[in-house]
Amino acid sequence: MIKLVVIVTVCFLTRESFQLNFDGNSCLQPAPEQNKEPDGHKIIGQSFFRLELLTSEYDPNANEPFKLRPITLHHGISIKKILVQALLVESGRTIGSWESSVNSNFLLINCENEKDTLISNNYNGEIINWQANIEQISSGSKIYFRASIIGSNEELVNVESKSVEIINSKNLAKTQSKNRSKRDVFDFFKSATEHCGSRRSCYVSLNTCDVDPKTCNFVLSWEYDGQLVNFELTGLSKAWIAVVLSDDRYLGNDNIIVCSRYSETDRLSIDHYYKKKDDSILYKIEPEDHLKNKDISYNANEAYINCKFSRPKTVDNEFVSDLSKPHFIYVERGAPGEMIVEKLNRLFQPSESQVEFARNIYVSTSPRSWLVKVHAILGIIAWVFLGSIGILLARYYKPLWPNHVLNSFRVWFSFHRSIMIFVTLLSLLSLLFALVELNWGWSSNGNDYLHSVLGLIVIICSCINVNKKKIKKNFFYYFY
Repeated sequence: MIKLVVIVTVCFLTRESFQLNFDGNSCLQPAPEQNKEPDGHKIIGQSFFRLELLTSEYDPNANEPFKLRPITLHHGISIKKILVQALLVESGRTIGSWESSVNSNFLLINCENEKDTLISNNYNGEIINWQANIEQISSGSKIYFRASIIGSNEELVNVESKSVEIINSKNLAKTQSKNRSKRDVFDFFKSATEHCGSRRSCYVSLNTCDVDPKTCNFVLSWEYDGQLVNFELTGLSKAWIAVVLSDDRYLGNDNIIVCSRYSETDRLSIDHYYKKKDDSILYKIEPEDHLKNKDISYNANEAYINCKFSRPKTVDNEFVSDLSKPHFIYVERGAPGEMIVEKLNRLFQPSESQVEFARNIYVSTSPRSWLVKVHAILGIIAWVFLGSIGILLARYYKPLWPNHVLNSFRVWFSFHRSIMIFVTLLSLLSLLFALVELNWGWSSNGNDYLHSVLGLIVIICSCINVNKKKIKKNFFYYFY
């Protein structure tokens, strides 16, 4: 009897001594090479346990952990202890980290990385949470989960989950947003121009804007309800879009209404400014109560600003445009960092005709007048082609034909003089077309003013060159 008791006691103690507990040193070894059939198909052995994945893909940008749960496939065997790791399919190294709540039975340990291994010696069926950041893992990679499980039968079993694909929602969203943006913004401009000329008046970026929305950059529409002129302005921009109301075709002494988005704070505003003719400062018009029903929004996906505002036709303020009179209009858009006045000075080209704000009309941006185009063509012919040839003749062809003359002059000089006379005549003709375009006035807007001054200096110099006989010889050669 005593021997029997001793044998039972020894067996019990032996059994208890071989019970396995997971601890901080219980890191899994690299997975052994899987048995494979000749065709490359993996052989999966039968197991009592499985790692159930609650989703088939994981997005590190979603700020949501990946959830899985160990389950038993045998009704008579439960899970008692477990050790789990996440590994990259490509390299087999551990990746990411595990989460554990205060009341959880899980313990987090460090094997290859911080908190990359999860253990529990008293598993109670909890869902396990794992996560990784986009710096640790790239989009398109795959991971799988490997676990060592001890069941109620005290047997140690190693199991692996199916692979999980890593996705990057930000890149996916950008791609989808670009495709959607092209479609949505075209649809938006199409609806914005639908009632142009009937219910609303419009000023659009191109004549084809209402026919082909892909050509649209902005749409300004308005209607007069008997008391207020109600404006709506929409344009492709991430920073600002502005409409200029001008009494004439020149920038200065005008009203400018700017719809702005400040990227640092995402603040949106609609502001009314007055620009004097002689400086580049925008003066904010106060008070703002004459600008009514203000509403502005920014669509980040399609990158366009939409703003609405209303104005009485007449306002008792000398700096506010009188909308009972016809105006030229102009719309400009800007990127972050672009100055409004600087861009207006450089590109200002108002509508071809004045607008009556009480009428329903359809206005396109003013194309360059044919007079301006002829002015440019003549200038290019004169100086890019003929002027260059005349200079080359004078610089490199003097030694040629030393014993020949043409019209009492050396050959190179005869050709040089004839060409430069044509340069002068074409320059004067080009100037004539520009003066007719400006109604015999003078451009005073930014780069146009600089272009006018330099052009006039060049024409005067070319005239001096042609009439050099009437100028003192020494002065001419010094100037020439």
